[in-house]
Amino acid sequence: MAITFEEDKNRVNWIGILTAVIIIGFIGIAVFYLFFSQPAVVEKFIFPNLKTISEFKSVKFNFEDAFSNPAFKNLKSIVDFAFPPDNLVGKSNPFVQ
Repeated sequence: MAITFEEDKNRVNWIGILTAVIIIGFIGIAVFYLFFSQPAVVEKFIFPNLKTISEFKSVKFNFEDAFSNPAFKNLKSIVDFAFPPDNLVGKSNPFVQ
């Protein structure tokens, strides 16, 4: 009877390596988009003639014109919320049995 000694084969954990690569890739992409890419979306929300924050802060909103506008006056509420009657809302003293 022969006695043989075999070394354990070093198996590579491919699932762990793939998971680590995906996580590192996701973090790398997130860091790039958060810190190094130029946000072009902001330019769509600011008027082109307002280039600086001080110009944007100087814009005044006239509430009287907005509330007297016929389009604002034609708005109707589509939600009808009614409060329940007082006699159906809990006890007057919740500690009384």
